[in-house]
Amino acid sequence: NSGKSSLFNLLLRQERAIVSEIHGTTRDYLEGQVSVEGIPVRLVDTAGMRASDDPLEQEGMRRAREVIQAADIIVALVDSQAGPARAEEELPGGLTQPVIRVWTKADLPGPAAPAGHIAASVITGAGIDALERAIADAALAGTSGGPGEPLIDSARQRDLIDRALAALARFRREQAEGLPADILAVDLAESL
Repeated sequence: NSGKSSLFNLLLRQERAIVSEIHGTTRDYLEGQVSVEGIPVRLVDTAGMRASDDPLEQEGMRRAREVIQAADIIVALVDSQAGPARAEEELPGGLTQPVIRVWTKADLPGPAAPAGHIAASVITGAGIDALERAIADAALAGTSGGPGEPLIDSARQRDLIDRALAALARFRREQAEGLPADILAVDLAESL
């Protein structure tokens, strides 16, 4: 759907997806990295879900379901011209991830965005800030930090921080025991 592909391009701030009004033209998925309020985010633009007899389109939808199941956050795009009922039918069942619903093409005449939807327009840019804020909030849900605070995003980073904290704890303990500075320097160097 052109709203989806254009929204992907707008969030990435570059033209990556080819935009078309013809349904079923997206058969593969595109990925891109972006920083949303300082949080590294990998965006994946997938094929939309709908009934189709086209084997290529069916394969695109199968792959899209795999991507959706593996996602941490789902941004479900609802075409304001089609309505929310159709969009709900397109989402696979049993999702446990947060779902952010975006009411696309909000610049066109039609019904207002339903409750719980972010009204957005790729033409005017309306709603993009709210969408980025919702993505950041969902990404930080369950963490103790807020936007702009450091975020540990890998096991390697967590291990390095744990090792640095252990070295600093040894430094404090050995300093309290009165060990010489050259021995204390080893713990400080390790913490660095």
